[in-house]
Amino acid sequence: GKTEILRVNSRLIEVNSENSHTVASVLFDALMRESKEEEMAKEVREIWHFSKDDRDPRSFWVLEGIQQVE
Repeated sequence: GKTEILRVNSRLIEVNSENSHTVASVLFDALMRESKEEEMAKEVREIWHFSKDDRDPRSFWVLEGIQQVE
């Protein structure tokens, strides 16, 4: 299948530093259609949680989890 993304808005909602790690939470509000057969696009709201090791200057952001928002 092919997913069609019609709109994506994102907003940083929280940043916390603890135990040499930074955790950032980003709210994604998207309008998407998961197949061409779907007539109506659906709205999807999710919070993605990312973390980064502050001790390593070469570390990358890692996706820790995705939370569905009603």
